[in-house]
Formats: sequence, C-alpha cells, structure tokens
Amino acid sequence: MALLLTMVLAIACGSGTNPSQPAAQTSPNTHAVEHAMGTTLVPNQPSRVVVLDTAPLDAAIALGITPVGARVHRKFPDYLEEHTGSIVNVSASGQPSLEAIIKLHPDLILSNKVSSAKVYPLLSQIAPTVLAEDTGRIGDWPKQLRLYGEALGRGDIVEEILADYQGQLRDLRQRFEIANKTISVVFAWQHYVGFYSDTSFPGSVLSGMGFQRPLIQTQSTLAPHLSIVSKETFQDLDGDVIFLMLDEDDVLTYDSFMQDPLFSRLSAVRNKQVYPVQSAVWAGGRNILAAQQILQDVTEALMNGSTG
Repeated sequence: MALLLTMVLAIACGSGTNPSQPAAQTSPNTHAVEHAMGTTLVPNQPSRVVVLDTAPLDAAIALGITPVGARVHRKFPDYLEEHTGSIVNVSASGQPSLEAIIKLHPDLILSNKVSSAKVYPLLSQIAPTVLAEDTGRIGDWPKQLRLYGEALGRGDIVEEILADYQGQLRDLRQRFEIANKTISVVFAWQHYVGFYSDTSFPGSVLSGMGFQRPLIQTQSTLAPHLSIVSKETFQDLDGDVIFLMLDEDDVLTYDSFMQDPLFSRLSAVRNKQVYPVQSAVWAGGRNILAAQQILQDVTEALMNGSTG
C-alpha cells in the first residue's frame, strides 16, 4: 500500500497535464462531466464513491447512494446518522488521507475546489474526480446538487427532488404568515458570536420561504456568508425569531445566551423566540437533506410561536 501511494504521488507530481481530462471519447459505460477543474470521464453507475465534504455526502445519500468513504470533521453529522454506519471516515488531521482512499478502491471521488484543488492531481490518479466550484456555503447548493447528481448518473432524480423542495417552500409560505416575520440566524464559535447572511446556505433556505432578514444580515460583510459582531453592535442579531446555531464543543450554550446581560436585551430573547439548532445542519450540511431539516426546524419553531 505504501508503494502504491508513492507511485500515485510520483505520477501526479511529475505530470504537467490535467489528469482529469479524458484521453478518449466516452464509452457506453461512462459519461463526461464538466466541473471546476475541467472535464472528467466518470462511470455511468459508480458503485464505490468517496466524498470529501459534507455537501456531496448529503447529496449522495439524498440520491440513494451510500458512499464507501467520506471525509468529515470529527464525526458524521447526526442528521445523516442512520445512513452513515458503513461509511469509512477518510479524514486524517482534518485532511483527506490518500492512503485510506486508495484502500477503498473508489470508482468516483466527489469534492469541491475550495478544499480539494491542491490535492486534485493526486485524487485524479486514484479515481475519476469531480469538484464543485464552491462548497454550497454561499447559497448555491442546488448548483452543487445538480453537478453531483450528474456525476452519479442521477440527474433526473435531482430535478424531481428540487421540484419537491420547491413544493415544500410553497406549502410553508401558505401555512404561516411568513412575510411578517424577520428571522435572524446567529452562530457561536470559539468565543465569537455573529450571524449568517441572506446569501449563505441557511439564508438561501429562509429566502426561499419568503422571510425577511435584519438589515445588517442583507448587506455585504467581510465574508459573503457570515460576519462576527462586536458587543457594541449586538443589536444586529435581533429579529422576531432567532435561530441560534450551537456547536457541541463551544462554551456558549442556549442558557448562557439567553441569560447574557447583553443578549437578554434582544426582543427575541425577551419574547422567548430563540430556538437552538445544529451547526452541523445549518452551516455544515449545505445540500438538500440539510435544507429540508432547516425547513423542519423552522416549521417547529413557528408552530411553537403560534401556540404561545
């Protein structure tokens, strides 16, 4: 195995060409996929898929495919738990382990350019590799889903899933007085507190439902999808409803947020309209199953608010 890994590294590092460019025309068992790094020939029906981010993991599971390997941070997200028991975690110190990937004998690798561009030549020597342009963090997750679906040979199913999702949005808009609600999405991470904007992944889901957002959360910030707030600008976090994204390793808890001398002055806190949600879903999921879980979280919160 060590020799094989050395050969992969040597071949990839010694090549000045893009190893993902097809050397021949498609065969009856393959099709060409255009992606962030070029064009790649992939199997029509891949059976041993490795994914190197939560977004393609989410997408693959939604499309009825259980990857043989996945790179995840610490552990598989709880919202995908029932589907991940057989999946090997190929992460090593936060990076994909090439040796672990090779051992799985993949016939397709899915990831994104943001996290995998540097190792793309190496990955492409292991198996056909398709990279999305972004991670889905900026709210373009349907584009990523379509790309992953095309690579997996299930593009037709993608359109059915997205059509069903749009139907869910319509149903929720009709069910609740959404236009009159201002929703704030707040995160706590490593002693920092901030918000996710309307152009983020969770922001795109809320926008699809028709919610208003606090003004500051619709303006350009240091990052297109999130921004940290100072204690002087904590009012920027307020809304009719606050969804508080919590990480299990962070010191800030729901109770400490509600009891904080500053945050307790927010109207949503005073009105008890703050709802804890999982960061692994709202920030980390970045694809269709996470989006549907956000819809469920929002529905439960609105139902709770409507009953007092």
